[in-house]
Amino acid sequence: MKLPLAISIENITSINKIIFSILLIEMFLGGSGRFTEITSFFTLRMALWLTGLSIVSAHIIIYRKVRKNIVIVIAAYLLSMLFSSLLGIVNGVNSTFLFLDIKQFCFFIIILYFSLSINSERDIETVVRLLKRSSLILALLHVTIVFFVVLDIFNFGQVWYFFNIYATGQSDIDNPVSNEVFFKGSYGFIYYKGDFYLCVGLFFWIDSGIKNWKNRISVLVISFAIFLTGTRGFVLMVVLTYLVSWFVNIKNIKMLLRNKSILALITFVITCFLLALYIFNLEYSQYIGDKEESDAIRFIQISQVVDEIDFISIIFGHGFGYGIPIRNSHMEIAYLEILHKQGIIGLSLWLLLLVYIHRLYLLTKGEKFSRPFWLAVLFTYLLSATNPYVNHPLGFTLLSLCLVVYSVYYKNRQFEGEI
Repeated sequence: MKLPLAISIENITSINKIIFSILLIEMFLGGSGRFTEITSFFTLRMALWLTGLSIVSAHIIIYRKVRKNIVIVIAAYLLSMLFSSLLGIVNGVNSTFLFLDIKQFCFFIIILYFSLSINSERDIETVVRLLKRSSLILALLHVTIVFFVVLDIFNFGQVWYFFNIYATGQSDIDNPVSNEVFFKGSYGFIYYKGDFYLCVGLFFWIDSGIKNWKNRISVLVISFAIFLTGTRGFVLMVVLTYLVSWFVNIKNIKMLLRNKSILALITFVITCFLLALYIFNLEYSQYIGDKEESDAIRFIQISQVVDEIDFISIIFGHGFGYGIPIRNSHMEIAYLEILHKQGIIGLSLWLLLLVYIHRLYLLTKGEKFSRPFWLAVLFTYLLSATNPYVNHPLGFTLLSLCLVVYSVYYKNRQFEGEI
């Protein structure tokens, strides 16, 4: 009887690897998930999420085993979600907006499935391989589409209709439920909701080394594609991620304090970069689109959140589903939304997660992909200062992956007696 059991376990493991790969590819390439809608409210991403959790549930029931640190993290976020949901109900929020917040927050639970599926360095290499290839595919699609638009093979209207109406299965052209692809300016700059993983993939391609000509070409293509998104945040935060990661190292700070000339040079380079970015945005807004409106919306949101603050809400927030006049649901600035709905306690929870991941990174420095995963985490947190990523399924997925990867690295080092 042992042989059939062994065969069945092997088959189940193989099936799970396929599901795991599909889930990752869909997350890396799928944007907000509307391209793979099954119904108007149910997507392939949700189906994969439910499948993953079903596999985890079966595993826990049979083996009664799950990583302790993952359980603690999940418990903290579930308690936070429960409290914020109850607070929203007490404040009389609209049930639709409450459900939207809960649904988005629930994606973090996928960390349980990742902890089951990622158990070795070989599994980590699979994740990195899929991430790198997905980012390159995104980049090539960007360059190709812009090339066709510039050459007038396709026009803006045709591309917009294909991605936002036809590919998502929407019927109302005048009032689509949501746009997956946005045009910036009138010269072919295109932003796609999944472009977040363009930047994440770039960290891994750079980490792979640029001595190899394939890596060099990949880095150039992805960098060019990031430029073609016309998104200031991507360019600025990629550069800032490397700077912050460098300055976080105490040894580097001590070296700078001893070498005033190097400190002056770095300050000069940073100033020139920021000035060049400002001038480009000022002088070439017709190419990348006018940013004044998006900036104005963010300032209005800040003002309206501040107007709602009182002694209780600054600590606990107003609860899930509690919007502001200009935004009934989600806001552009992730930390602003967290403060508004979950207060300082909610912000502290995300800060603690960052600190915990950074500690694991320091303990596993030297592992093959330790640095690019940390850069990806840092990028997510920095980008969330102006955009909704850290509290979005795209950000949830990445942070969950990074936490599980570092847990595997840490466990392997403990087993080898290095910690």
